[in-house]
Amino acid sequence: ITADVNGKKYTIKGTTLDFHRNKEEAFYYSGEILRMVNQRGAYRTQAYFRAVVTNNRNHAVQDARIYDISSTGVGVLIDKDSSLLIGTPVTVSIITDKSSLNFRADCIKVVGEIVRRTESDFPEKHLVGIKLDEKGKPAIYDKLVSIEQVRYRNGRNNAK
Repeated sequence: ITADVNGKKYTIKGTTLDFHRNKEEAFYYSGEILRMVNQRGAYRTQAYFRAVVTNNRNHAVQDARIYDISSTGVGVLIDKDSSLLIGTPVTVSIITDKSSLNFRADCIKVVGEIVRRTESDFPEKHLVGIKLDEKGKPAIYDKLVSIEQVRYRNGRNNAK
């Protein structure tokens, strides 16, 4: 079963349905939890790191928060009044906790372009999707993505 809720796709596999009817409507009910469907070409996982986003055109910087990552892109929460628009080339400096991730550096820089900007569930924040440039992506970024995917798969549930 698939469902579209507020533009996000969800699925349930291998479930039983109960039919319910009241005076206003009839509906099916499942006791299973909906799982979000990944719509990117690469698997995306939640990740919450501090970050700094630099506009590569005018070198303006702003603090941000990483929302999700994949091998081909990164989702970043920025202020609503930010001047970062679709098509803007950016550098994202991801600030990691090197002691828990066994990284030599505590800042990983990736280069990309903003490909989408939408409202988020967070007050006064927009969610910006950044497609990464393969040439501007260090190998340590792929290591970070792998570690976060394993953590998420093993049950780490990041609360908003």
